[in-house]
Amino acid sequence: MKTLFTCWAVGALAAAFFAFLPASNAHAASLVTDGSSEIGSFPIAESDMPNTSWRIDTSSVGSATVTSTPFDFAGPSNTTLSNPTGWTRVINDSEDDDYVRIPAGFNLGFNGTNYTSVYLGSNTYYTFGAGDSEYSGLGADVPPLPGVHVCSSDNSYQRVYYRFDDANTLRVRYEGTDSTSGTVGQPTIVYEAVYYAGESYHDLYIGRNDSCSGDYGPDAAKLGAGDDGDYSLPATLPGSPEYDRGDFYADTLTFSEDLDPTAMTMVEDAITAGASYPPRAYEWTSSSTLAIYATTSVTFYDDVLTPLTASDYDFAAYVLLIDADDVAPTASYLGDGSYDYELSSTCPSAACDLGNVFGNEITFSEDLDLANRAGVEAAITAGASHPLSEFVWGSASLWIYATTSVVFADDVRVDLYDALGNTATNQRLIDSLPTPPMTVWVDDDYTEFSSGGHVWGEDAFDNISDALDAVAEGGQVNVLAGDYNNDSGTINKNGVTITGPSSGSPARVADDCDNVITVDGASGVTISNLTLLQTNGGNVDGTYCYNSPVVRVGWNSASTTISNNFIAGGYIGIALRTDAYDVTLTDNNINNNDWAGVVGLSQGVHIITGNTIEYNNRGLSLGEGPGGTQTANWQGSEISSNIIRENEYGIYYALGSQPGPMSIGPDNEIYDNGDGIYINGPAYDVHINGNSIYGNTVITSGLHIEGADTGVDAKENWWGDATGPYEANDNPEGLGDTVYIGVDSQYIYYRPYCLDDGCVALSSVSVDPSNLSTLFDNGGSITPILTGPDDADPATYLVDQLQVNEDVNISFPSGSGTSTVTLPAGTVITKTGGGTFDANDLTAAETALGSLSGFPTGQVVEGAIEWGLPDLGLTFSQPITVTIFVGTDLNGRTLTIVRSNSMTGGWTNDGIVPPAQCVVSAGLCTFQTTKASYFAANSQASSGGSSGGGGGSYSAPGAVGDGALTVSISLGGTGNLGRLGAKGVNVLHYINSLANFEAQESKSGLYGQHSFKVTDLDLLNKKYTFTIQSDPQIFTLGLNESVQVDLDGDGVKDVSLKFTNLYVNRIETTIKSLTAAAETPEVSTIGQTVVTLVADFLAANNIVRDSALESEVLAQVQADAKEFNLVLEGMSAIVDYVTYGNSVASLKFGRGERRAILRDYMETVNRNNIVWEDMERLAVGQIPKVRNLEKERANVSRALPVFRKIFGHDPNFQNETENLAWNTLMYRIRFTRDLGKEGSGLALYRKLYGRYPNTPFGWSVVRVLGYVK
Repeated sequence: MKTLFTCWAVGALAAAFFAFLPASNAHAASLVTDGSSEIGSFPIAESDMPNTSWRIDTSSVGSATVTSTPFDFAGPSNTTLSNPTGWTRVINDSEDDDYVRIPAGFNLGFNGTNYTSVYLGSNTYYTFGAGDSEYSGLGADVPPLPGVHVCSSDNSYQRVYYRFDDANTLRVRYEGTDSTSGTVGQPTIVYEAVYYAGESYHDLYIGRNDSCSGDYGPDAAKLGAGDDGDYSLPATLPGSPEYDRGDFYADTLTFSEDLDPTAMTMVEDAITAGASYPPRAYEWTSSSTLAIYATTSVTFYDDVLTPLTASDYDFAAYVLLIDADDVAPTASYLGDGSYDYELSSTCPSAACDLGNVFGNEITFSEDLDLANRAGVEAAITAGASHPLSEFVWGSASLWIYATTSVVFADDVRVDLYDALGNTATNQRLIDSLPTPPMTVWVDDDYTEFSSGGHVWGEDAFDNISDALDAVAEGGQVNVLAGDYNNDSGTINKNGVTITGPSSGSPARVADDCDNVITVDGASGVTISNLTLLQTNGGNVDGTYCYNSPVVRVGWNSASTTISNNFIAGGYIGIALRTDAYDVTLTDNNINNNDWAGVVGLSQGVHIITGNTIEYNNRGLSLGEGPGGTQTANWQGSEISSNIIRENEYGIYYALGSQPGPMSIGPDNEIYDNGDGIYINGPAYDVHINGNSIYGNTVITSGLHIEGADTGVDAKENWWGDATGPYEANDNPEGLGDTVYIGVDSQYIYYRPYCLDDGCVALSSVSVDPSNLSTLFDNGGSITPILTGPDDADPATYLVDQLQVNEDVNISFPSGSGTSTVTLPAGTVITKTGGGTFDANDLTAAETALGSLSGFPTGQVVEGAIEWGLPDLGLTFSQPITVTIFVGTDLNGRTLTIVRSNSMTGGWTNDGIVPPAQCVVSAGLCTFQTTKASYFAANSQASSGGSSGGGGGSYSAPGAVGDGALTVSISLGGTGNLGRLGAKGVNVLHYINSLANFEAQESKSGLYGQHSFKVTDLDLLNKKYTFTIQSDPQIFTLGLNESVQVDLDGDGVKDVSLKFTNLYVNRIETTIKSLTAAAETPEVSTIGQTVVTLVADFLAANNIVRDSALESEVLAQVQADAKEFNLVLEGMSAIVDYVTYGNSVASLKFGRGERRAILRDYMETVNRNNIVWEDMERLAVGQIPKVRNLEKERANVSRALPVFRKIFGHDPNFQNETENLAWNTLMYRIRFTRDLGKEGSGLALYRKLYGRYPNTPFGWSVVRVLGYVK
């Protein structure tokens, strides 16, 4: 089979058409035939060329012109249509060497003849009048049928469609795939043809054609190699005919076939135009051979290309005749980069007269490829501030026109390539003042010709200084691995990051004895992952010169971060000037700097963490530079987790006292220095905690303090030995690093110290009453705090409070034994009721029993001590432990603990941690208390005679049975309930606990002594068993069940016991007297009495009812009740409570807070009928009486972890504080509003959880922290 390709006539029409030809060495021409001869042809688009559109006008022989508006220049899609709506497929997938007839329904004009049908062949042609089925039937010179052949490829797979756009327009589409490549659905040849009724032309849209076969146009055996420079005609040999006639230079150009005469002329013209001097003569020895003669040397600096037409009309576009070089095209760009380029005025000119009043010309070193021209236009259009009106191309030039002013805010760049594919990337067309790049790259190997794919001089540099100048504010400079000698830079733009490689080879930047990096007046700068060196000679392998800071930050710079750098060789490694603010230094290695690794004279919050600072004179010099000292505010700063070693001074501090806390620690390793830390001058509120300070070598060693008259906090550090630091006055036995306290320094607190390098355990101290004052000395077991002025009396030591820093054990003789007072670390001691007290008056001593009086009848004092201030009360922020020696004769006895501020009365168990008892062991009675000053451990005297059921005048201390209060009895403990009344007493007790009480007995009318003991608890069935001890009777009660008991056998029930409630591990029993004299009914502070008199309450408080507001509240309460699955009773009283309040306590809350209290009650108690007394209790810091066991159990999993987080252990319900805290979490208890306490609680909550509370439970945690703990 032979593919047919012919060509159209050359001449003026061909010359006009060349501008539209695709740029390729040689292309087959498609054929227009009248059935006996060729009447025209047109270029086709191959796979790498743009789609094209043509109008086939055969009214005159040989015309084929580019279609114009409104036709589609994009051509058809290169993907298959499948079965699109409106199209009919007439050849389906595989019909080799076949055709189909499509009737048009109107006359189709072609070459002066009208046809009614078009025939579509399977091998990419369409014909008129008849169809042809054989690919091989198409002769090379005499096609048998009138028609158009698009490549004429021998295809085996194809799809052919047609559709009518309207009654006068027929459209056909061909999708073909040859037999050796591709599959149906991935066409290699695509075209569409559109026929119009009564017209002599039709339109052909050619898409992809990358499998054409057949003849190609003529080619030339080019002169020159293209890779050895400019081509010159070779010299002729002396004695040759050419030389003898004066043609000293000559060469011969041959062609693959005979050329058309016109093409011969075009060849000569092209060679003449490209020559440095015109050749003397051209001699065609045949139609395919051309001799070129010159009398002088002729050089061709650029390629010579021309279209060729063969004598048989085969055509080729842009045939290379002379291959002079392979230089890629360049452009003469507009603008000089110093301003945003603007098109110039064209007036007066012809262009201006046509409306193109702005414009300019870009010239190119050679002709561009046709497709590249479109890319140039697109790039210029994209960069223009306003639409451009016209692009006008010359052979190697482009005029840009606009009807209005056009500005280019950025450079315009584009890849340029010529017809041979020689490409110059990223060529500048317009040079405007560039927008600074956000990312800049630095490599010491970059050059103008090799910059890693970046733009040299714009975002690619070989030095840091230029890169920092170029980068935009907020941008990043990436410094690649390499050696940057004699290089430095200044950062004066906000937000700039300069960073080196995070791994692998480093970026080493060295300068000759000058700042390597300077931060000048910029905020938010980051310097990271660089090796910064100051060396003699400016080379990275040179010696250090110790001349000036390697890195300097100042001139109102703020929030600078310097991280992961190696900094060495300067006089100072990093210098923070007085006008630098809020600097962060992390994970740097700062070493071998002559004066200091870091000098900090700056202001603000500084974070210095994770650094290794070594082999400097001073590691950190804070507040002192080579020019002197400078106090500064570093409040909130933290120096932590650094390794500071092998310096003359590890940390030198001279910043002065701070207005708020500043931390040196935790987790600094400060060792093998001269002085570990040197404090020079006041350092109030500087906290040196949690560090390891050891192995420092000079005599003043670990911590050297001079002039710190306002104190230094250096607690909880490891000093290299479990005995603590050596301190001459207060810890001379210490074997660790020295704490040296100069004579002008005071309040230096280094206790407690760590007992191990992990600081798992802290030191404690033991003293006797004779040396209590040593607790307040330097060392700081107890810190005295006085907020007001001292009284200047040297005999007194006035304080507002004492802060206990380490566990303190005070021991003193007591009878034949020893009594002790233990103050746990963290305890704050204040005077009860507030005010100052004299710490010198603190006393710890045994008290003579005979000097005590004022106890209730029947109490016997077994032992007593004094701890506190005579005749004054003390309050402890947490329970302290007191142990009184009472003698071994009392072993096993339970004693009652009471206290008083004097020795003669006012004895109470207030402040004694419940159960306010001790069980004597080894002669010792141990208990806890939150108040002082005199303590007595008492037993109960035996009662006198008895009458009836025991009778006697026994009266238990602290009797509570008449008050309907609650008594807590510990596990295995004993509680004295006192005399029971008709109101009874609530008892919280554990299994095996014993409760003593007195009850009036009907037979005698006297009060008899009795007790009951809990002996069993069935949690599963909510039952428990108790025994009446005095007249053994055993009862089992279920939850909410009660029993009445006859105590004296006279048939009259004396008491009732009711199983009131069950908690996680406690039982609540209500025990009442049934025979006591009538008592006045208990009246709640709120309850129904107040509710029914709400009108009086409103009037008394000048509150006017608001019916609209009540309606709004009613809707809210109903919605709340629905949320918690409740049907509330007494809704009008509830609405009154939320809207107005119904008591003095509730009136203190706003309407929103009252609703919140009600919602909390609904959620936690979950009752339809509200117990108003409990609502009042919840509002004033008290525990509700009517509780919800199931809700408590459900809430344990949420409340218990919170309680543990706050208190560090499970709740002790015998401790009033912990019991109230637990119930605050369970029932959301409120307290009388105190903004100070509330703010403190909120701050502690944020410290624990890192956020603000956003749930009712979260706010209950705040109240525990602020009001309870």
